[in-house]
Amino acid sequence: MTSYLLTVGCVVLGMVYLYFTKRSKLVFMFYAFAGCFVTQLSCWTIPETNHYVDFIWIIICCFVGFWGGKQYFGLGLIFLNIIGLGYFVFYHYNEHILIIQPATQKQLINFFIEITLCLSILAYLLYVYQKFQLVWEKAFDNSHQELLKQHSTVQAKNDQNIILLKEIHHRVKNNLQIIVSLLRLQKDELEKSESKSQFQEAINRIQVMSSIHQKLYRQNDFENINIENYLNELIEDLKTAYSGHKAIDVELNCCLKSMDLKTMVPAGLLLNELISNSFKYAFKEKENGLINIQIYKTEKGFNIEYSDNGEWKNSANDVGFGMELIEVFTDQLNGTKNFESNDTGSHYTFELTFID
Repeated sequence: MTSYLLTVGCVVLGMVYLYFTKRSKLVFMFYAFAGCFVTQLSCWTIPETNHYVDFIWIIICCFVGFWGGKQYFGLGLIFLNIIGLGYFVFYHYNEHILIIQPATQKQLINFFIEITLCLSILAYLLYVYQKFQLVWEKAFDNSHQELLKQHSTVQAKNDQNIILLKEIHHRVKNNLQIIVSLLRLQKDELEKSESKSQFQEAINRIQVMSSIHQKLYRQNDFENINIENYLNELIEDLKTAYSGHKAIDVELNCCLKSMDLKTMVPAGLLLNELISNSFKYAFKEKENGLINIQIYKTEKGFNIEYSDNGEWKNSANDVGFGMELIEVFTDQLNGTKNFESNDTGSHYTFELTFID
């Protein structure tokens, strides 16, 4: 009788709490704990009856604790019930067997009704759990399908943007090539070699930018350009334009894999001026020579170390407009320049940063 009164009291208390707070999780946890406590108390204190139904009630309460409460709460509840059932088995079970008498017809009917009720509640809980699982799976499938649609839409827009960006870079490259062609036509009409040389320098600078846009429209990554490949092509173009039949080697050691467009343009123009100056001024009276370029990453950005073994009649740090451009590009990269010159050639060290 005491167990039934405790059960009714727990039910009423839980319903009142749920009515005022609307917090179902705590109610589930309270019911699960209270149900296990009342069932264990029944096993320990009522020796006149078997407790097969109580074991089913314990299973139901643990299921409610797992389902309606939290996982660690359900695990703790199972652990406590194992301890309680162990206490019952080792300290009360044999005593109960000796006391239990054959059940009357009324007791058998009550026992059957209680087992039927327990199994019905367990079946209902499993049914509801399965229904929830189906609802969750359906909601998950709907969300997944919606995400797939959104992904397809975004992918289609991204592909369209890639095509548009490629077209932009392609048109920029074509426009720069038109400018180059116009400058070449104008250069051919000039008579003074000095003027032709200045036009060729302007053409080379435009081609540096043109080749960057050419690389961009040929790849899908518009943020980064492979530095080593780009510089190798630039070096070959400058060797063709300036070195003639001289055996001038250019050694490139680049530890950076890629660079974004904002940084690549001034960095490429900077190296174009350095290499052009070496070809034009350092190897006038030499049939062979060596240019060494080192590029490596630093904490603040990247460094460029440039050197040649040419013979400069004038200082390598005083070559007019080209040197002014080197200063401009160094400033654009928020960097500093250090220059050294001696009988073995010239050496530049640039400490530069990436442009955001």
